[in-house]
Amino acid sequence: MVEFMKLVCRFLKLVNSYFNLFILKLIFNNKTFNNRTNVLFVNTGFLGDVIITSLIMENENLFDDSIGVFYLFRNDFKKLFDGYKGKGKLIFFNLKRYRFDFFYKIYILKRIRKLSLRYSINLTTARGLTNDSLTVFSGASEKYFINNKHFHPTDNFNSKILNLYSGGKFTEIVNEYEKHKSIIVWLKKNNNQNIRFFNLVAFNTEILLNTYYLELLRYNRSIIVAPLSREGNKNWDLENYSHLIKELSKENLIFLIGSSNQRLQLEKIKQGEQKIINTAGDFKLNEIPSLLKKASLFIGNDSGITHLAIKLNIPTIAIIGGGGFGRFFPIPFDNLNVKYLFHYMDCFNCDWFCKFKEKYCLSRVSVEDVLNAIKIYI
Repeated sequence: MVEFMKLVCRFLKLVNSYFNLFILKLIFNNKTFNNRTNVLFVNTGFLGDVIITSLIMENENLFDDSIGVFYLFRNDFKKLFDGYKGKGKLIFFNLKRYRFDFFYKIYILKRIRKLSLRYSINLTTARGLTNDSLTVFSGASEKYFINNKHFHPTDNFNSKILNLYSGGKFTEIVNEYEKHKSIIVWLKKNNNQNIRFFNLVAFNTEILLNTYYLELLRYNRSIIVAPLSREGNKNWDLENYSHLIKELSKENLIFLIGSSNQRLQLEKIKQGEQKIINTAGDFKLNEIPSLLKKASLFIGNDSGITHLAIKLNIPTIAIIGGGGFGRFFPIPFDNLNVKYLFHYMDCFNCDWFCKFKEKYCLSRVSVEDVLNAIKIYI
């Protein structure tokens, strides 16, 4: 019965996908506009994906002045870019509403089609009907994707989507930062100019924090720890984190950060220690860069917050394992203030589909390994 219901769900998803594609093609007829110069970067991914795309924001000045730059992100990250100081224009949309409200979908697409686009580039790490439709029905003269990985219901449907693109760009490159660097090189006007990694225009690190936390950060050597990733299979063992922060709290103030629904889990690893503060849910997304900037050290997993800490040039210990090794971490820039920890295995790049009873690439990183790595920073 369960298998039958799965088949029914897959069939309904396939029917819905074909129906949406048919209607969008009928309305927009994939019409494009010539003699346009602007570019739209589409990324409907999660926090880490958006942080990677901020690399383009840092290098907009390398593009020809005639190119107008636009970014399309989910509403979830609107606060994060409160302090954005670049020359581009940021567009945010409601992902869930776009998927299920057809009139809203048409409204967003019509809005995009007014941007005088020459290029529309899908930067999302895995393509689906949402980010593909936002790209191919944008009215751009040239429409590109940078990742072959997709979540379409069948390969045949994916082929129909690919036929609406002008083609792929840099799909042979594994690392997402390298793909973004290649996009910048492709668009920039002067090949002799260097590509900047660290934050200058994307994120505001001067937002005033809660007075209580501000005082604690001012008078104590502080370590920020994010033990929980959005995807739990990327987490280093919480018992290890508990031992680690207990040891570190002897000489440092520890801030545990996470979302409000992670508060109870973080409370368990805090174990009542006075110098370990559980701040889960206490900081808005736009406050996180300011919080990180005041820390002496950040410790985290393969997660969006870890991408952000490295971008802000905070001394970072990244316990990353090997599930996505090379695609997101390590970051391919020199002079980054980060130490990556993992246990190397031949099965790296399994996309976190582990064939063993446990993820040895993570579990064989010991608390002592992390403490030894920290010695170079504090």
